[in-house]
Amino acid sequence: MCGRVDVAQDAVLAVRNDFAGDDDYRSDRHFACGSRLLRLFQRGLHKNFILHQVYATVFSMRRVLYSLACSLDGYIARLDHSVDWLFEDQDYGLKEFYATVDTALIGRKTHDFMVKHGQHTMPGLANYVFSRNESPAQYKDVHWVREEPLSLVSRLKAAQGKDIWLVGGSNLAQAFFESRLIDEVALTIMPILLGDGIPLFPRLLSEMPLKLTMHKAYASGVVQLTYACS
Repeated sequence: MCGRVDVAQDAVLAVRNDFAGDDDYRSDRHFACGSRLLRLFQRGLHKNFILHQVYATVFSMRRVLYSLACSLDGYIARLDHSVDWLFEDQDYGLKEFYATVDTALIGRKTHDFMVKHGQHTMPGLANYVFSRNESPAQYKDVHWVREEPLSLVSRLKAAQGKDIWLVGGSNLAQAFFESRLIDEVALTIMPILLGDGIPLFPRLLSEMPLKLTMHKAYASGVVQLTYACS
């Protein structure tokens, strides 16, 4: 129990330090999340997830959405990164989804693939590319990120804006899943079996329960599933 109390104190202090000058916040909004925090501590959840939920409770926060297309057997691309198997007879809600986000979080390898195909940003969005490279190539409208995902996501969620799109790839998604930073997983499943390729999900260190919030089937055989992350 002492360990969970320490987690509680760390999470509370993190928020308090960020907003130390706001007396109204400390007296009202901050302590209003206490009961929800207690439930999280009692469940023994990951410290980063608890801290993430502190911010999510205090603010009506922007969500991090892991939204992508995949094959029925769980691949997002062939081994050569080709995606010519994706259905293009309609946009399958892409335009509607794009209107709900204003920020894209992109892994370095995924960004390299985008650049190779003539696209260095997700148009109209604030683009953040995670890279450990000390001197990445510079592109207009790209913010290079070397910090841990939790730090950036906490700042983005504390700011006003639309939802945040985790574009990928799998290494970046793994870091987000392990830190419990993803709020929603949305899959557009193509009616095809690739047999091999780049997997939809990385190897995760622990289970993550999901709750189905939306499902839609198209005449083409494409199915869309949306899950809230617990």
